[in-house]
Amino acid sequence: MSENGSLGLVESLRIVYGLKNLKREGWLRRGVPDYLCESVAGHSYRTTQAGFHYTADTRMTKMLIVHDWGEGIVGDITPHDEVDPNEKSRLETEAMRRIVRPLPYGNKIMDLWWEYEDGKTPRAKTAKQLDKLDATVMAFVYEDMGFDVSEFYPYTRDKLADPTLVRVFDTLLKRDHKLRDSHKVYFGLLAEARHHF
Repeated sequence: MSENGSLGLVESLRIVYGLKNLKREGWLRRGVPDYLCESVAGHSYRTTQAGFHYTADTRMTKMLIVHDWGEGIVGDITPHDEVDPNEKSRLETEAMRRIVRPLPYGNKIMDLWWEYEDGKTPRAKTAKQLDKLDATVMAFVYEDMGFDVSEFYPYTRDKLADPTLVRVFDTLLKRDHKLRDSHKVYFGLLAEARHHF
């Protein structure tokens, strides 16, 4: 890192690579031990898979793979941290700028991230819902392990506006499947319901 806080190419890539070791705070707060806890990279990867299964849209998949990169610098800030949403946005925006600045394709990544963060395009609205829905799918896995994650279900339901994603959520909530297989079932439901932009 330079004296002014800017990152070099290798440092930026190390931060992104480090997301595989950054654990999701929401699960840790609910007693999931570190060795079982989903990483930010794992969440981003599964959310990206969901986006591809649901839309087969490459812009969507790119958007979802980078949507949490800023957490590599600021950490996984959750509502329980009581950080003002404007401050959270400011911190994550500055982190993303630092990460992408040295990358030869950094402007494209920042454009994708801004679209996601702004949440106004149909693609970004869908991406944000898939991000929330992935947490619920992971909650089923943790529920199967005996953790109390029940608060995720009503929280996610309130964030869904896409009628198809609501149906997918309601189908999963019936628990007519092995909970440990929730991602497999989820991806199958999304593929069957394929959405096009």
